[in-house]
Amino acid sequence: MKKVITLCIFLLTGTLMWGQSINKTDEEVQKLLAKSWQMEVVMENGNSIESTRGVKDLGFTFREDHTFDFYENGTKAGVGLWRLVVEENLVALAMNQSVTLVITSIQKDQFIAMSPDQLRNDGSASKMEVIFKLKE
Repeated sequence: MKKVITLCIFLLTGTLMWGQSINKTDEEVQKLLAKSWQMEVVMENGNSIESTRGVKDLGFTFREDHTFDFYENGTKAGVGLWRLVVEENLVALAMNQSVTLVITSIQKDQFIAMSPDQLRNDGSASKMEVIFKLKE
């Protein structure tokens, strides 16, 4: 539980990410997303953050049945559901029946995520993006 709270606090510290969207069908997203992913870098205002504020080695394993496992430091820290939100061009990740993260861009080898609060932020805080890559 402490690890999930740490992730939520970490992801809620940023703000709006500009110019990203997912314009794919649910089937296309399933094929791209249903893999294991690990955090590559955290970007703040376009710059890599050297320290990730105590959060290290975050990862996800997504399945085509719209479920996922969340990992922190190689240990399973939670499970959840994902769904494509077509009208908002994003993928919402929910744990404990609450959306905790949104994927705003996905490619075959990386996705970009942020907290849902960043979508509603007026832009007065710094811009933060979390980039995940395929797990090797």
